[in-house]
Amino acid sequence: MPIKNEQHILYNSAIGNKQKYYQDVDGLNYFSKNNNTIFCSDIIKFNLPNEYKDCDFLYADPPYPQGFKIFEERAKITKKRTYNEFVNALNKIILNFKKPIFMTVGKILLKKLIKPKQIIPINFSIHNSTVDLAIWNYYIQEKIESTNNLMKYLGLRFDKMGDFCCGYGDNIERFLLNGGKKFVASDLDSKCIAILKKRLFHDF
Repeated sequence: MPIKNEQHILYNSAIGNKQKYYQDVDGLNYFSKNNNTIFCSDIIKFNLPNEYKDCDFLYADPPYPQGFKIFEERAKITKKRTYNEFVNALNKIILNFKKPIFMTVGKILLKKLIKPKQIIPINFSIHNSTVDLAIWNYYIQEKIESTNNLMKYLGLRFDKMGDFCCGYGDNIERFLLNGGKKFVASDLDSKCIAILKKRLFHDF
């Protein structure tokens, strides 16, 4: 990977944390290089694509209920869909993926998901707010204080990360900076994929 130094935070937010949404970027549907793959994908329609089968673990920062509609609009989804449909897709992923899964979730989403093996309150570094880290098929015995700490922990223990709600890829970048080797990443919004390609492959 061409990453050498930590870059500025670049986070796709729907709830006003002053991060920019790049309206003028042309979307990108698929890009692969050196066994790293990024692509546009809709987990409500397609669940977890085959590209993720070789990942050592999955990570996701799923949208909160209040942000779900905004992300759907940005991705130009014309058919009205509910947050429960999205939750059902997450639960299918949890059921079918037998390797470790890590998700940062709010209280509303946590109640709707299949019961995790472990729940750890951590600081979501970008927002500087406390969220629950829900974990399936794995158990962390060390103290994890923040999402930045989590990416360091994962980067030291796993080679290939999968993130199906990748946004602009801030956590993927942190995983790579902390020892991770490869990744698969997807998002509903093709503009996110275009930004991620520019960010991680320095393709400006």
